[in-house]
Amino acid sequence: MVLLILFVLAGCSDPNSLTPEAFQERIKATPDAIVIDVRTPEETHTSGIIEGAIVYDFKSGEFENSVEALDKSKTYFLYCASGVRSSKAAGLMKKQGFEKVFVLEGGTTEWTKRELPLAPIK
Repeated sequence: MVLLILFVLAGCSDPNSLTPEAFQERIKATPDAIVIDVRTPEETHTSGIIEGAIVYDFKSGEFENSVEALDKSKTYFLYCASGVRSSKAAGLMKKQGFEKVFVLEGGTTEWTKRELPLAPIK
């Protein structure tokens, strides 16, 4: 029974959700990659951001309008603290017609557990 549950859960994983290592590698391998941090300004200033990320606060109420103007042909990599907000943001972007949207599994919490770097916000 336990194996059946694990098998079902593994089959339900989102193919656009990437482990921290895969997220980092895909960004490096994607020439037009745009990295978006959907955390609040307070969170980004406290812990830093993934190098080169743009901050679009998902909770601000302006996220939908902000991303609406972005180029839908580009590839986007979204992250937050745990993966919840970035998954919601990715869903919203997909509804707006964005096709290449990826999410960091576990957010910056998992990123830092794997000792991957965060840069101070400028």
